[in-house]
Amino acid sequence: MATQQDIMKSFVNSLDKTNLRGVAAVDEALKAGSNFDSYDDLLNSFLSDRRNAASADAFLKDYCGINLDNDDTGAITGYDAGGTTVKTAESIVPEVYPDESIYPSGTSFSYKGLTVKVPEKSTLNETQQKIIAGLYTWWVRGGVELVAETYGISFSDSDATFKEITVDFNGESQYSYMSNYITYSYYPSSGETVNMAWHINSDRFTSLNSSDQNGAGDFLSEDTYLDRIIARAISRSLMMSQINYEYELPAIVGRGISYVVEGSDDRLKDEITEIANDFDKMLLFSTYNERLDAGINKATDKQDNAMGFMLMRYFAKQTADPTVTSVSATTSEQTVTEYIVDGALNSNVVNIYNGNVYYINDNNGTIIIDSNVEGDVTNNTTVDNSTTIIKEGNTYTYNGGDKVIDNYQQGEVVELASDYQGIDLNGNSFFVKSSSGQVEIQNSRDKFIGYSANSEMVAYSYVASSGGTVNGRDKTQAEIMIGADNANNQIYAGSGGSSLWGGAGGNDMMFGGAGYDEFFYAVGGGSDVIQNADDNDLVNLASVNLSQISGVDVKVGQVNINFVDGGSLQVQGSSSVAYRIAEGTFKVNQSTKQWSAK
Repeated sequence: MATQQDIMKSFVNSLDKTNLRGVAAVDEALKAGSNFDSYDDLLNSFLSDRRNAASADAFLKDYCGINLDNDDTGAITGYDAGGTTVKTAESIVPEVYPDESIYPSGTSFSYKGLTVKVPEKSTLNETQQKIIAGLYTWWVRGGVELVAETYGISFSDSDATFKEITVDFNGESQYSYMSNYITYSYYPSSGETVNMAWHINSDRFTSLNSSDQNGAGDFLSEDTYLDRIIARAISRSLMMSQINYEYELPAIVGRGISYVVEGSDDRLKDEITEIANDFDKMLLFSTYNERLDAGINKATDKQDNAMGFMLMRYFAKQTADPTVTSVSATTSEQTVTEYIVDGALNSNVVNIYNGNVYYINDNNGTIIIDSNVEGDVTNNTTVDNSTTIIKEGNTYTYNGGDKVIDNYQQGEVVELASDYQGIDLNGNSFFVKSSSGQVEIQNSRDKFIGYSANSEMVAYSYVASSGGTVNGRDKTQAEIMIGADNANNQIYAGSGGSSLWGGAGGNDMMFGGAGYDEFFYAVGGGSDVIQNADDNDLVNLASVNLSQISGVDVKVGQVNINFVDGGSLQVQGSSSVAYRIAEGTFKVNQSTKQWSAK
């Protein structure tokens, strides 16, 4: 079933791959992935539904999925757009360690294909230095990860037409009412954007705290969380890097694509409310390009941004598969299900295989199995669920045998009712083993998989599919976290005791937590760094023997291990950390540099 996020991903992907320009490119994308025949058709439907809706609030909630009364920002990955997690103003941009911002060592830094150029530190005032430190430590990384989560694109993609962005603080007096704006240049013959600059107004961030990952500015009522501002700038920059002639798209489409990334119904609430309550304004604001051509632009930037956000949320909700809610009552032989599809209450009786298997009907002769069982079956078809784990609420109960979960969603829990004997990883599947069988969790990468016993959480596992941040610091239970192979990973432990491995190859960073942590490194593991290694933590050099180690340098607070294959491991932390190799487990006195068997 296509979600609202799936719809937006498909839409952006079509714009990225097309050879068409402007409205023609949008027409093609709409025809390929929706029931709308053209951009005009989308606009007319949008306006018609607003005219026919009972109220502005009903139009926003029922037709656009926009709820102005809760804490969700309206991001396309958030709860209001059909996701499982409420994305607030503070949580929408992923937050990463360290807690204190760090200034970059030079005048440029890179993350996942994007290089950011910054001014010489000596030319900047204190506020500007704090902003550069936040960009380097948090906001560029968080913004890149958010756009990758939303649209699946990055500056590492081969078709990105530029991979460098220059940051400055020019024009602050001229644009004193703005927190940030961008300038760019392009080749008219190809439509490729080739230069990009971000101009940040530091005058609006004089109260910036160097430990505030959100980057709160001086005027919170006017959207001055710098992490969201930068995420929006990264989104727009990526669109211009990926989509040739991006500047020829209908302006409210281009704005909407960027604004649904971090959500806007909180900070543009007044503008959204104003437009939704005034049909004439909605009609006028829907013709952005025509207004500019005629010299009659009567909308503010915020009003045009709000219009673009509303239109893209409307498009995603109207194109995605309908949300279905069901309530079931079960007898020993059959299930009677009341279900709601697009607001219509119905009932249906179906034969079942055994137990409490719940169904819902989509009103076209097909019975869709609800979240308790995955898949589609036809009317009154017997279902053999011998390899299926029944899910009640967010919990899969595993009682042994060989079982499969094929659509695990983050936030769900696997209840280990049988004895637990370990885990295994094969491709994209994660296996939980017991003496009587195993459960295979398919498509398990990039998700925290939760395990419970006796209804209490006991552990989480996470396996990354690409380089980036694996952040488990909010977990108080044990964790098993594995980074992607041949990539640069940053892995952060929680407080319940963690097993961390950066994966094969790449240059990884692993950060210990409050509990007992075990850090893994194997030959071929690249150049890794471990920070916050505490007393009695273990560095497990898996299958490494002394002949594979070319040298060890011991300092107070740090141990550097070099390997024959050219790899290295730096361990920063306590002298009570233990090191395991094939010959045994050892500790080192960092003052005397003497090793001893544990």
